[in-house]
Formats: sequence, C-alpha cells, structure tokens
Amino acid sequence: MSNNKDSYWIEWDGPDGTWNTQYLAVAPSSGLYWTEDTSDPNIIDGSELQVKFETEDTLRQIGEKWKLKKGVQYERKNLFKKPDEHAWLAVEKLPNGERDPETKKVIRTFQAYWTKKFKSVAAISRITGRPQGNPKMQDKDYARKASQKAKEERKRRLENIERASKRLNFNPAEQLIAWAQGDEEKLNTKQPITNAQRIKCLEILASYSWAKPKPIDHAAIEKQKQQNNQGPVVHVTLPSNSRELGKHVLTHETQESLDNYFKEAYKEPDEVEQIDEEAGEYNESEGFFIPSNRR
Repeated sequence: MSNNKDSYWIEWDGPDGTWNTQYLAVAPSSGLYWTEDTSDPNIIDGSELQVKFETEDTLRQIGEKWKLKKGVQYERKNLFKKPDEHAWLAVEKLPNGERDPETKKVIRTFQAYWTKKFKSVAAISRITGRPQGNPKMQDKDYARKASQKAKEERKRRLENIERASKRLNFNPAEQLIAWAQGDEEKLNTKQPITNAQRIKCLEILASYSWAKPKPIDHAAIEKQKQQNNQGPVVHVTLPSNSRELGKHVLTHETQESLDNYFKEAYKEPDEVEQIDEEAGEYNESEGFFIPSNRR
C-alpha cells in the first residue's frame, strides 16, 4: 500500500486467490503487468485514476445484457471494481496529450483508468489479469466465422481499390514513394513537402514489408528464465567417424567428464580400425581402393 491514507494499490491474488499478492503496474510503452516488487515505480495508485463515462452508461449496458440479451457473456464480478463506486479497472493505449517534436504525431501510451462501461474490451479480468477482450472469441465457431468474414471484407475492399486504381491509371505505391522522396515536381504540389509527410509515407511503405515490433512480454521473459534454469545436462558422444556402433556409445553426465574423455580416454574403437584396414585407402583420382600394406 501507499503511505498516503487515501491512496491504495490494485491487488491481485491470482484467479483462485491462492497466489502471492501482486500489484498492478503499467509501463507507458509496453502496457500492464503484475509485480510483487513494492519498489517498482510503475505501480498504479488507484485513487489517482480517472473515472470515465457516467452511471447511465452502466445502466444502459445492464439493460442491453438482460433485456436485449446483448453481451450476456460479460460478467462484472470477474472485473476489478473501484472500492467506493460502480466502476471497473481498464488499461488502454491512448493519446497522452503530447506530440512528437519531429513527426508531429500524437504520442500514445498505455494508461489505466476506471470505466463505467463493464463491457469494455479494455477492462481487466480477475481470471487472467489481462484485458477481457471480446469473450465471444472464446467460442471457436464464432471466432472462425468472424475471421472468415473479416478476410472477405478485406478482400472485397482490396478489389475495389485495385479496380479504382486501374480505372484512374493511379498507382498508390508510386505516389507513396514520390511523397517519401519529396518529389514535388511529380506530385505537382502547391506547397513544399514537409519532413513529417515524408516520414509518414516511409512508415506506410515499411508496414507492407515489415511486421510491427511487439511490446515486451514480461511473463514470457520470466517463463524463459525458468526454462533456462534446469538441472544437469547429459552429453552423448558417438564415434567420431560417424559409424554408430551401439555398444561404443558413451554418455557423460557432467561437462568435466566429457572434457577428460577428450583429453585422456578417447581412442578409435578396434572395430573401426579393422574396417579401415580391410577397406584400404581410397584413391580419389583413380577411383579405386589401395589395399593396406598390413595384410
């Protein structure tokens, strides 16, 4: 808890209430995560969060759920409720009121707030500790139909753009390249092309070629650390000439044992030497084996 009498941290004990207490933290660039470190500067003070929307919005959504049967899968009991009123925790990437001095683009950061709309996809679930999203997507049939519908819409929209481009003899990619290069003569602009416009066109072009980077997943990093901290590794060494003779396969339970084997104990198996002698030496230029002098 914060030292301020009116302040409080948002706590989570896991989906079944048996985990160690964790506190909500929000990083502006990578989003929400839960931490047990009480010194983490990103921990959120629930008393300072803004409350969005009105009580009428809550009543309207309740009516939609029970009378119109819309959004019946949303459960308020599964959300983090504000202690002193009917509002629920949400985390969303929103404009922070500032602009990038170079690109003039509005800067968007992850922000926590209380919302009166419990059906918001940004509301945080007590079951997962993440935004609840659209619960219908848990239905595989619904998700499959929604995905197929979205693909058809994108295809139809793309076809319309291609058809219009051909009819007007217009190539959007060439125009974007011209904007990115600042080719005022080709574009026939009445005003000079700004650096912000050029950078924006470069971003659009790059989005067709490279995937956008994803934010850091703290849970995945911790999981990877746990996987790396495993027990002893068993090393298996086969004969060096690739002839896998079963009874000569050696195992080493420690790295030290393996190193000593290479330094002191390793010898070619007798069976391998016998096979080499019987075969003789191969003459690559003539294409035949030269019998061994030992026979």
